[in-house]
Amino acid sequence: MSEQNAGNGRDELLSQLEDARRKVRDLERQIAEYADLEAPALTPAAALHKTLARVLKKACMILQAEKALLLIYQRETGELVGQSPAVGIPDDQVHGLRLRATEGVTGKVFRNNEAAIVADVGEDPAGAAEFPQPIGWRNALIIPLIVETKDNDQVVVDRTTIGVMVVFNKRRGKEFSNEDLRLSRVLARNASAIIAEARLFSDVLERKTLLETSLESVHSGIVMVSSDGAIRLMNKAARALFDIPPTVDPIGKSYVEVVTHPDVIDFVSRSLSEQRDIDSEVTMEDASRFYHSQTAVVRDSGTISGIVAIFTDITEIRNLERLKATFVTTISHELGTPLSSILGFTRTMLEDTEGFFTPEVRNEFLQIIEKECRGLNRLVWDLRNMARIDEGRAIELHTAPVNLAELVRRVVAAQQPYAPHHEFVLELTDEFERAPVIADEDKLDQVLANLVSNAIKYAPSGGEIRITGDTTDRGVRMSIADQGLGIPKDQLDKVFDRFHTVQGREGATMEGPGIGLYIVRHLVVLHGGSISVESEFGEGSTFTIDLPLVPPSREAAVGVGAKARPE
Repeated sequence: MSEQNAGNGRDELLSQLEDARRKVRDLERQIAEYADLEAPALTPAAALHKTLARVLKKACMILQAEKALLLIYQRETGELVGQSPAVGIPDDQVHGLRLRATEGVTGKVFRNNEAAIVADVGEDPAGAAEFPQPIGWRNALIIPLIVETKDNDQVVVDRTTIGVMVVFNKRRGKEFSNEDLRLSRVLARNASAIIAEARLFSDVLERKTLLETSLESVHSGIVMVSSDGAIRLMNKAARALFDIPPTVDPIGKSYVEVVTHPDVIDFVSRSLSEQRDIDSEVTMEDASRFYHSQTAVVRDSGTISGIVAIFTDITEIRNLERLKATFVTTISHELGTPLSSILGFTRTMLEDTEGFFTPEVRNEFLQIIEKECRGLNRLVWDLRNMARIDEGRAIELHTAPVNLAELVRRVVAAQQPYAPHHEFVLELTDEFERAPVIADEDKLDQVLANLVSNAIKYAPSGGEIRITGDTTDRGVRMSIADQGLGIPKDQLDKVFDRFHTVQGREGATMEGPGIGLYIVRHLVVLHGGSISVESEFGEGSTFTIDLPLVPPSREAAVGVGAKARPE
């Protein structure tokens, strides 16, 4: 009887085992319905979020659990961090959840890549503290999220653990079983695949955004043209260069249709037809802008798929080259003319062995020689100072109390012999006369002498040169106004640039090397001041200088775009 009972018990157990296996197979078939989740197509973040939510809900349904949560590893902090979506746990609790990857049962699962069952958290005080009390967990399944990398033969070549999936609280007060653990591994693989795809999508999107942002911020125009002549890429600078309205999308159109400039069309056509890199120079906008143009052949797996054309604006470089060429010509003239005069008068006096010239005439010759030498000396100092500024070296200030009113009178007295047709008018207030200015007198002498000399030179017909001086809240203000040729409006912002010389309406250039006002601005700024100009072409100009009573420190004042360094 006992043997029969034992047999019946064995049969019953076998029957129960078969029923359990049947249930497992049914559950596995339900999971198989979501097999497409293992390799989802790249979709927007919202769709990926929704897909993950479906996996977690399915996990709770299959495992008869109340809650489910994903914890993703952050390498920077070494923590497992809660990530939405979750089931049965509010988002604020999910986002605030951060567990050390080196601690607790969750950290152990992550480190060892082995799933674990927490049967009763009440019996594990250490485990009870692992998740915050509001989550309200009694028991849990903790499964590592492992991403597998396969080769072309579908052989796994790498496994990376990216976090863990936690399923909480078996329904009806039951505990999670080993069968639950086996099923949860399949679900964890689904979640891992989705997260991996989400990361891949995010990385691709980030790289795409970074590339687009970088291309849009580049000042050079960039155009990619496929081998069939269709535009595949065109950045903001290129659209502006070819005058394409923001409402027009050039992508997919033929470059011949979009780019109307004949030189550019020929340039791109040659590179496409000859399938080689080309360098050239293109002139745009009525010959006012110059572009260095180059192409690079694009190859895809050894096959030429198109070209990338880059257009870099070199107008300023060409203008600087032209200005330098003009500067060399002007300097040759500025040096040659006074040297010829000096040489001529010196030779005349040396050849006068019989005393033909009276002492008065000789003295006049010597005054002319002295004048020309002073002009050459100033030019040499201007060139020296310009070189120091361009190289970032400091121009030393030797400061002391300066009577600006006396300095103005001295400069006018020195310049008056060279301005017989001009009338100097000084309007210096009593406050200006007494202003306690600390400055480098020699440098300010150079500034005023240059401005007064320019007023004389650019008013060849004579007229009034008015010099005013007054005090301000910050210090002192001086103005030098003439009734000369004036400066065209389009050149006012360039008069202080090196090598710039004022051009008249007919294109005639005023004489001069174009470095005097460049030096003047630097010396004024060196004192902590500012200089500005107002002018009406044909009616004269007014240069205004504002200076503080005391210049700033040498470190603060040096520069005008250059950083000082020790001599």
